[in-house]
Amino acid sequence: MALAKTYQNCNMERLNELVSKHPKQYADLLKLLVPIIIEYYGTEFEEVIYGTLSNLAIEEVSSQYPKLSSLHSKFEPDNLSSIDNGIDDVDDKTLDRAVGEYGSYPIISEGKSGYELDGEINFLAFKPFQNSSYGLSLFVHELLHAIKSSREQYRIVTDENNQQYLQDRCGLIYMLYELHTREDGTIERTLVKKINTGIEEGINTFDEVSIMNILLAIPLEQIPEELRYILEGKEHRPDPSGYKYLHDRAKELLSDKKIASLIRNVQLNGTGYIHLQEEFNKTIGSKTNAWQELTHNMDSVVSDVYEAFGFLGDAERIEKIIERMKEPKRKIQGIIKQLDQRKEKPGEKTSYEKE
Repeated sequence: MALAKTYQNCNMERLNELVSKHPKQYADLLKLLVPIIIEYYGTEFEEVIYGTLSNLAIEEVSSQYPKLSSLHSKFEPDNLSSIDNGIDDVDDKTLDRAVGEYGSYPIISEGKSGYELDGEINFLAFKPFQNSSYGLSLFVHELLHAIKSSREQYRIVTDENNQQYLQDRCGLIYMLYELHTREDGTIERTLVKKINTGIEEGINTFDEVSIMNILLAIPLEQIPEELRYILEGKEHRPDPSGYKYLHDRAKELLSDKKIASLIRNVQLNGTGYIHLQEEFNKTIGSKTNAWQELTHNMDSVVSDVYEAFGFLGDAERIEKIIERMKEPKRKIQGIIKQLDQRKEKPGEKTSYEKE
């Protein structure tokens, strides 16, 4: 892929306008990466990607906000309190070990008919990473999370008992929060369910590595002169790191043309999740919910990965975690094997195209 052509196909005037609000180093990163990301996912998702940039803040840690967790809290609306209820694997300690993250908060009010969504706050928060060989790759990873949250991220949903909940979506990850208003008017959201972290992190890491490999394969002279300093004289590398196992399984999943198309629709448009589950189970030929079993076991693996990050240097504890991961990995690979035996090969028409 020639970057020059990629830039010719991109609306650079619009892109320049969208990134002009950011510090130069981040604006230049976006100008370098966004045309490649559009070409990678396809021009049908161009508006999703531009829409992400129009509503995204980027900030670095500072003396005022010295940790990612404290910088994260800067963006939280004054009337919102968040409780993870022990369900979220990424606590403040895990967050503060990271180089950066994508974060988001809903703006919620309570009206006569119940809770209402009034908007959202989306941001990328980073430690300085420009001298890290993996920093650029990690920036790509978090930017992709932002893009995959751009549409249909927050919804107020109501159950059969007329109880309202907040649904939060990031790609294939779905989180469900109970809502409660305190006496002081603060709206409390308590996480009660979170699914699909493992599969989403695996796919997002596969996308990160793929986009980095495209970028690093481009001759420097094909990169616009004003952006060459980002790559010149530096050794940038993709970073699957702790998600390597999930990355490899994601690669196998996305090799099925039909399933890949359905996954991309959910990730980037925020619609069609139930249809994805149905088609996956139909493709597998399983009478049980193979999708649910796959994603549940991938969630188990990613939870163990996060736990292992907290015990680096403790060989005995790490060994126990590795042993515990063997059974969910066996189940994951069994389902992937079934998919591989039944999938539509690249170049073949999908079932929709055949009809």
